[in-house]
Amino acid sequence: MDCVIIIPAYEPSEEIIELCKQLSEYRWNIVIVDDGSGKEYRGIFDDCGLIDNVVVLRHAINLGKGRALKT
Repeated sequence: MDCVIIIPAYEPSEEIIELCKQLSEYRWNIVIVDDGSGKEYRGIFDDCGLIDNVVVLRHAINLGKGRALKT
C-alpha cells in the first residue's frame, strides 16, 4: 500500500526539512503545499524539494489549510 503524506505549510521553520528527511526514510510520498509563505521561506521549501519522495506545490497567496489540502 502506498502512503502519501500531505503537509500544508505557511511560514514554516527549518524543522520541516528534518521532518521531511525522517519521513522519507520510510519511502512514503510527501506533498508539501507552500500556502503563500513568501520569498523569505522559498529556501526552506526548496531544501525540502531536494529530498527523495518530496514534492512541493506552491500557492502565490495564502488560501488556507482547506484549499492547501485540496491542492
